[in-house]
Amino acid sequence: PMFGDEMSTIGDFIEDKGPSPEQQALGSIIRQERIDELLSVLTPKEKEIIKLRFGLAEEEEGEGKTLREIGERFNVTRERIRQIEAEALQKLKKWSETGGFQWLKDEV
Repeated sequence: PMFGDEMSTIGDFIEDKGPSPEQQALGSIIRQERIDELLSVLTPKEKEIIKLRFGLAEEEEGEGKTLREIGERFNVTRERIRQIEAEALQKLKKWSETGGFQWLKDEV
C-alpha cells in the first residue's frame, strides 16, 4: 500500500515499457510471414509438418507436437511423419548451403 491507499501498490505507478497488444499482434504477423518465407522451399504438407513439429504453427504456437500427434492429424503413421520431417529438414539444409538464407543475413 502506498500513500495511505490500501488498494494501490508501487506497480500502479510504474510505466509498462513492454509492447502494446497492437505491437504484439503485429510482431506475431511479421514472425509468421518470416517463417513462411523460410519454409517456402517445402511442399505445403512438409511446411505444415515442420510448423507443427517445432511449435511454429499459428494455432499451436510454442507447442511442438509429437510424431504420433501429427500422424493422427494426417492419418498416417508416426514413422511416415518422421520420414517427411527428415526430407523437409534435408531440403532446408541443402537450400541454406546454396545461399538460401542470404537474404536473411543481408537484413540483419
